[in-house]
Amino acid sequence: MNLERLLMQSTKGEMVFSKAIDVAANTTFSVGRPLPVTNSQSQLPKVLFICQRIGDSEFQIDPCTAITTSEQPFEVLAEDETQFGPLNRSVRWRVERRFGEPIICSTFIASRSELEREIGTESLPPNAEEAIITIEHYISNKWKRIRRKTRSAPPDLDEIPESPLIIITSHYKKRIQLNPTTAIGPLEDFLVMDQDIEFTHRPFGLPDHWRIERRGNEEIYCSTKTMTSQEIRKLGAVADLILDSQPKMRITFENYPSDSWQKIRTPVLDPRTGKVYSLAGFWRWERRRIRDKMRYGNPVVSVSNWKPLKSGSLRGFLTVTVRSGLIIHDCQLLEAGGKRWIRLPAHRFQSADGSRKYQPLVEFTSKHAALNFRESVLRAIEKHLGLE
Repeated sequence: MNLERLLMQSTKGEMVFSKAIDVAANTTFSVGRPLPVTNSQSQLPKVLFICQRIGDSEFQIDPCTAITTSEQPFEVLAEDETQFGPLNRSVRWRVERRFGEPIICSTFIASRSELEREIGTESLPPNAEEAIITIEHYISNKWKRIRRKTRSAPPDLDEIPESPLIIITSHYKKRIQLNPTTAIGPLEDFLVMDQDIEFTHRPFGLPDHWRIERRGNEEIYCSTKTMTSQEIRKLGAVADLILDSQPKMRITFENYPSDSWQKIRTPVLDPRTGKVYSLAGFWRWERRRIRDKMRYGNPVVSVSNWKPLKSGSLRGFLTVTVRSGLIIHDCQLLEAGGKRWIRLPAHRFQSADGSRKYQPLVEFTSKHAALNFRESVLRAIEKHLGLE
């Protein structure tokens, strides 16, 4: 269990809650109000939130209710109370083992006016001026077993189905093998040693919910990725067995150091040949993607000095700073026909025949590298301007 990572998740959730409430000028804060020793000793109403990470540094909280009236007891791994944090009040946190995963929960008292902007006060008794708030931080969707959100979340967050396909990654004679399998029996809740979700610089170039699970005497690295139907079709003919007209699905990869996976997974056979489906084509595609990424780089860029100027397709000028330290001035953002693109600076000159020509001031080793760079700059400026 990575307690530091869990405490950071807790702090992020409190920050999201504080941002949702501090815009109200007349908000009454419950600063310094001590928490009751236990929730059962307080008559204050209780309000639950689910906190989920939706981007590199973005988190979202949603109000929810318990599915059953009787709360399921979970093992408490650690707990404490702090007075220091973004909410500027006493917050009690605890880490519980839920369905194999370490889940951190933050509990504090909030006033009626604080709740009004975030969830409304319809669920509070008319005379209740305060409530006990609990924010539960989940990375997986196992919260659905015991919680129900009271407002709809974006489909990409909760409604993408889990694929029955589990891809086993194993090493054989210094080569990586990908074996498409399905579970033998119901999926188990293994002990999760550590987990997180990464949105950039991950294998296959996709957001990755990774975790390290204890299975028997082995620690197994697992990752679940949300893949589009187009990406899944790169798996080959096996994709036809799992897509079922879904635009997106979650695919799980499990990395085993031995053949112990055969106790809980069974290979997927091609009904035409009776042989295990081959994912060699998919692995060649991924190796090529990794090779290109290493060769051309995946530039991390930031933008600044935005100067709007609308003229024809031109929307403005910007400065691009690459992580390596390179700074490129006078880049242009253009838009036409519902599409946006980036134009890098160029030197204008007159050729011998009198025609006007442009000589690029920044060049790349290939069209692939240039496209990769421009797409990175476009994403950065769209985020900077709130155009996403």
